[in-house]
Amino acid sequence: MDIALVFALGTAFFLALRDIFGRMATHDIDPVLSTAATAFTGLAVLTCAALLNGDLHAGFPGWGWPLFVIGVAGILRITVGRTTLFTAIKYIGAARSSSFSATNVFFAMFLGVAFLEEALTFMLTAGAVLVVAGCVLVAMSRAQGGVPQAWTRYVGGMALALASALAMALSAALTRLVVHEFSSPLGANFYASLIALPSFLPAISNRPLRSVADWTPRHWRYIWLVGLVSAIGTTCGYFALKHAPVIVVQPVAQSRPLFVLLITWLFLRAHETVNWKVTVGALAIVVGTALFFVR
Repeated sequence: MDIALVFALGTAFFLALRDIFGRMATHDIDPVLSTAATAFTGLAVLTCAALLNGDLHAGFPGWGWPLFVIGVAGILRITVGRTTLFTAIKYIGAARSSSFSATNVFFAMFLGVAFLEEALTFMLTAGAVLVVAGCVLVAMSRAQGGVPQAWTRYVGGMALALASALAMALSAALTRLVVHEFSSPLGANFYASLIALPSFLPAISNRPLRSVADWTPRHWRYIWLVGLVSAIGTTCGYFALKHAPVIVVQPVAQSRPLFVLLITWLFLRAHETVNWKVTVGALAIVVGTALFFVR
């Protein structure tokens, strides 16, 4: 269990970096196209890692149920979850999107108890309540004034972050079901990403593909960074899910808002507005997460 918590914290840190770099990557370009590009760069990283780890030499896992489930998990996590999250980040910033998407704790706990027969305790419930309360407080921290257009953008961003949370929770539950069937969690992540990449084709078919030629080296630098930290973070999450239930792993992984806020406060003050509601809300999320460590 302890090693699972370490991996879950690694997930929180690297996915916080993903949110920050995603903010920079999608700032002034199409979020769907840029997310597809990060999926490609992430797969390139995972291919090299899986080759070095021996997962590719272990042989193809076969066209069975485990491959189907891990593929669906990859599509939910990358194509659906990451696209909606990056779009939300473009609307309302990384701090608010990352914090509100932490509501996937609630979804993950429901799925874990209802379908994976995982045990729910008082501390787990109390932690979930704090996490959701923190997310609501962050959601109330809208920096814009009462301008109708700003309000519409704010609500749209929060709805997208919530959709991302649901997709990520479903992905974690599916991963927990079949991660043991692969040569390693890294190998499972490789196949999930490999299957997810083609699923972007319908989404990008009606996008202005020629606009990719206008992306600057700065865009590509952040896209590669997103691919790198996403590959590391999600692989840590797969390792955690191999050793611990979803209702333990997901809440710990959602301590990432604290990392997001710290990085935002230190480096991105020109791009993000961090007020007391965002800070207190993120701390509530972290305190709620800490309760999951209490036995």
